Amino acid sequence: MHLLIFSYIIIVVRPDAPEPPKADRITKDSVTLSWRSPRSDGGSKIRGYIIQKKAKGDDDWSDVNGAPIPSNVYTVPNLKEGEEYLFRVFAVNDVGSSDPSRPSNPIVIEEQPNKPVMDLGGVRDITVRAGEDFSIHVPYIGFPKPTATWFANDVIKDETDPRVHQQLADDFARCVFFLLKKQELK
Repeated sequence: MHLLIFSYIIIVVRPDAPEPPKADRITKDSVTLSWRSPRSDGGSKIRGYIIQKKAKGDDDWSDVNGAPIPSNVYTVPNLKEGEEYLFRVFAVNDVGSSDPSRPSNPIVIEEQPNKPVMDLGGVRDITVRAGEDFSIHVPYIGFPKPTATWFANDVIKDETDPRVHQQLADDFARCVFFLLKKQELK
């Protein structure tokens, strides 16, 4: 009778460094960073990530988050407007922390333009009778406040026509047409 005994040795090491973080969104006092996971987790599941920052002219890096975060996206708050920062990320598994990622490109903290996105869900075909007023209301998100140009039958409708009133707010654009004539309704 033969007795076979198998033994396995699993070697677990620190993970590789993640990819350098990239800025997804920058505001006047924060930056949202994202990064790719390391190529190797070291044989143990990645528990989270530690982010560090360094302001231009500083010698030392400082931790942004006290405990590892499980996500590959993080918004760093409380940054100084106009200041330039570098960021780097460490991956953490059961064995320990990776080497740091390469630093991000320099990131200047300032409000960044945000391309306008219109919500056209409420815009419908409108039936209007001659002599009636009507308005079109279009919500949007964007920074800085965009301009709005309204067209009817390929003709720009603006304030030069006393029967047209335009309103542009921080979150919507509206155009009101007053007492339309029958030939304008075609």
